[in-house]
Amino acid sequence: MAIQVHTTLRHRIRSSFPEAFYFQRREEEIKRKKIQRRLKLKFFHILFFFLLLAGIFYSVQRIYLFLISWDNLNIKETVIVCSKGELREEIQQSLRGKNLGNILLLDIGHLQQAIRAFRWVEEVRVRKIFPYTLNIEIKERTPFALLRKESLYLIDRWGIELEKIEPEETMNLPLLIDSNEFQKDYKEKLKLAWECLSSLSPLEKNLIEVIDLT
Repeated sequence: MAIQVHTTLRHRIRSSFPEAFYFQRREEEIKRKKIQRRLKLKFFHILFFFLLLAGIFYSVQRIYLFLISWDNLNIKETVIVCSKGELREEIQQSLRGKNLGNILLLDIGHLQQAIRAFRWVEEVRVRKIFPYTLNIEIKERTPFALLRKESLYLIDRWGIELEKIEPEETMNLPLLIDSNEFQKDYKEKLKLAWECLSSLSPLEKNLIEVIDLT
């Protein structure tokens, strides 16, 4: 059913409800101004920083000179950790007559090189323990076989002659012999001997008395 609205009534309705309008906030760009302050260095400032740095370097230098000349930092004790008593005593005896000086100035590399000159020493580690102690840890070489040349020698895996052995001394190690007394192909023959021994069981190794590498 159609309903007709009078023109006057329609006008009243429109006047009572005006057309909707939308509120739109205006977009404003917010500019952030960074406050920049320029620092002007004057001659007084430069002179102050220069004197400050000079004072720091001078103080460090004086402290360093004092420490390297301080008697309380001179090495007075050496602790040698080594399972072989004879080797420990030998190294201790060699260091006993030396003035090792200030612990800060000690060249550890040079000292390690000097200790490695002992035949029984395989590895060495030196640590500084302030104020005046050195800790020296030694790893000894392991005897691996007997080697017959013009004399009888105890050798390690690398063929280093550790010490001379008297023929009457008995050791549970294989004896390596060569008709040329290992004057040629020494390393190759040792390698062949180690390969032979490594292929055996511990029980079989104990049964080996002589390996002829001629």
